[in-house]
Amino acid sequence: MLRRTCFPVFAAALCLILSACSKSNSKPNTSTTTTTTTTTPSTGTLEINCSIPFFGSQSELIVSEPGGKILLDTVVASGTAPIVATLQTNDTLVDATVIGQYVHGSLTEIETFKNVNLARLSSLIRNSYNLSYKMPAPTQAQLVYYNIPSQIDLSGPNDSVCFTSYPSYSGGEGMVTSPNNHYVTVSYNGDFGNLHFLLFPQVGLYNIHNQQNAIDSVDCTHLDTAVMLTFNRTVPFTSAGYSSLYGIFDTTDLSKAISFTSLISPCTKAGVDFEYPPIIVQKYEMNYFATYSNNDQLNYYAYTNTLPQTLPLPQASDFSISSAQIDNFNVTFLNTKPTNYQIVLGADTTLNYTMYVSPDSAAALHPLTYLTNLKSKLLQNANLSKLQLRQFQLLDFNGLDYLHYFSYITNPAAIQAHHPTSVASLTRNYN
Repeated sequence: MLRRTCFPVFAAALCLILSACSKSNSKPNTSTTTTTTTTTPSTGTLEINCSIPFFGSQSELIVSEPGGKILLDTVVASGTAPIVATLQTNDTLVDATVIGQYVHGSLTEIETFKNVNLARLSSLIRNSYNLSYKMPAPTQAQLVYYNIPSQIDLSGPNDSVCFTSYPSYSGGEGMVTSPNNHYVTVSYNGDFGNLHFLLFPQVGLYNIHNQQNAIDSVDCTHLDTAVMLTFNRTVPFTSAGYSSLYGIFDTTDLSKAISFTSLISPCTKAGVDFEYPPIIVQKYEMNYFATYSNNDQLNYYAYTNTLPQTLPLPQASDFSISSAQIDNFNVTFLNTKPTNYQIVLGADTTLNYTMYVSPDSAAALHPLTYLTNLKSKLLQNANLSKLQLRQFQLLDFNGLDYLHYFSYITNPAAIQAHHPTSVASLTRNYN
């Protein structure tokens, strides 16, 4: 009887324990307190070791974040070694502004490079990509061209005869023409052993002569026919008349070259862009200047085996300027984006400010506010309110994008190793 009485009590106790365990596992503990840990973002560093251009006895470099925070403001004397600094910032792209005052005169030059990777630039000095020809020592020389065909009019203006000596010579001052006797005498400072180019642009006839003596005579009874190049003009433009064209016989020896253009005349007749001899050269180097009907200025540079018939020039339809105010400039690129664009502000002869900008930046520019907020040491006494918008320019540089362009143009070794083949720009002037 006792055993029968105890079993139900044990069973009931066991059920109670199992029931309690089951409830504990099926319901989460809502009394647990949750704690939140707050972490402060760490500030990174930007290491720079960069040379800057000098516009006078001293220059100032100001580096700032895109949001405006100043990271570095230093004034250095001309000839100072590269600026080395560790900047406390999480940004890899920063703005760099260089300010300098010329020793002679009152001009202050200012340049801002927006959104550049300063850690990857050893210099903010932009190098020229135009070839530097080896100029000969000046040597007095004279050439007498005789038996010039009678159909060539020697009594016309200066552009009726064009003479060039290596690599470029403005031979008009030393040129004497004799229409009656059919000869031309040219006195110049040149280099023996190089080729000299005499062109009669109106008829497209030329002579090339290799002068060996202080005075040489050249028989022009039989002249050769020049190539007349007129570029295609899908969108009309007008030659500016001061373009240059060189023929390079040996790209490893720039003492061997010939100029097909003169500094004082276009060396072409109306409607022709270039006249040059059909001789074999390794490369042509061309700088061509022109204008659109709205006065936009054009420049096209080519370093090429053959001269193009059609120039890849920027057009007004490539961009839209919605605002061109001194402190509110906004441009949108409608077709292929250029390498970069820049705006130039000026104030009489006292201030000149250039800002280089990536075409990927869609924000409007406020250059006057930007410059004022820098609180430059060298601009403390400058009257920035006198600044006016002077120019807008876009640049297509050899297919490079914005960041690669500055890595390239600030590196002379890169330019020498990989010379640009095609550079085009459009400039719009204001005021």
